Amino acid sequence: MDFQGNNWTLLLHIPTKEAFASAVQLRKKMIAILSAVIVLTIVVSVIFSQTVSKPIIKLKNAAAEIGKGKLDTRIEITAKDEIGKLAQSFNEMVLNLSKVTASRDALNNEIAERRQVEDNLYKYQQQLRSLASELSKTEEETRRRIAVELHDNIGHDLTIAKMKAETLYEELANTEYSNTINEIVDTIIKSIKDVSLFTFELSPAVLYELGLDAAVEWLVRQFEEQSGIICHFKGDGQDKTLPSDLQVLLFRCIRELLTNVRKHAQAKMVSITAGKDSAGYGVTVEDDGSGFDPSSVTMLKHSSNGGFGLFSVTERLNFQGGSVEIDSEPEKGTRITLKVPLLEEVYA
Repeated sequence: MDFQGNNWTLLLHIPTKEAFASAVQLRKKMIAILSAVIVLTIVVSVIFSQTVSKPIIKLKNAAAEIGKGKLDTRIEITAKDEIGKLAQSFNEMVLNLSKVTASRDALNNEIAERRQVEDNLYKYQQQLRSLASELSKTEEETRRRIAVELHDNIGHDLTIAKMKAETLYEELANTEYSNTINEIVDTIIKSIKDVSLFTFELSPAVLYELGLDAAVEWLVRQFEEQSGIICHFKGDGQDKTLPSDLQVLLFRCIRELLTNVRKHAQAKMVSITAGKDSAGYGVTVEDDGSGFDPSSVTMLKHSSNGGFGLFSVTERLNFQGGSVEIDSEPEKGTRITLKVPLLEEVYA
């Protein structure tokens, strides 16, 4: 230091402890304050964990339980803050989910019950169709047995009676009994024809012996004689490859269709075609009659003679995998096609 030209130095000595005492004191205060802040932070964190984290964890656990299917899970609402509102919304959501799940389960049960009912109904229908098919086969066997008995017994007895009556007529010719005996012979001849016709109606022997085509040709001739309607038949000769039960079924169906034509169609001509194609074996009966509206047709439900008629044979066709197609318009005639499937195990 320079004091009026004099150069000299002033040295002051202070102990270190005294020099840093204030700083040390300040550091201690800061450490105390920091410790208090840390403790406060920990306390706040614990409180926050209790008030926020714990309810959130409960929500998480409840959601996990619901995910396992425990829809009776609920969260206890302990406060009216945001967490409480969230818990209330969660409980409402679970309640709605329970209702929806209950409705879904009820619907699933109802669907399962309906499916069971439908399955049972289908089984019953199959059983009824099978039973109907067996009954039809039994009916056909009975018809054939009665027809054979009529032909072999009654037909044979009537033939013998005719021969004896003719012999008696020759012996008593030109007598007072000749006219009476002649009438008896005519009556016996008529009875023989009636028995023959009735036998064919019951079970046509030509169908079993010569096949469907031959039986339909005979049926066509009978139809023309009885109705006066021109009728043509054309077959491809493949009828013998059909099983006998299907030949009988198709024959009865054709006869029922011709009966309907004779009684209702007012037709002048009928054509019948039968044959095999890539889709199966088919029979088509077509007439030039008055026609009808297929949507209002009732002939599939009722026979012309009061029986099951075409409805029965249609059901049997369906059971065999076949079908009936109707094409008709009023005043434009009718075409009905019967189809049975072409199966390797059925057709040779």
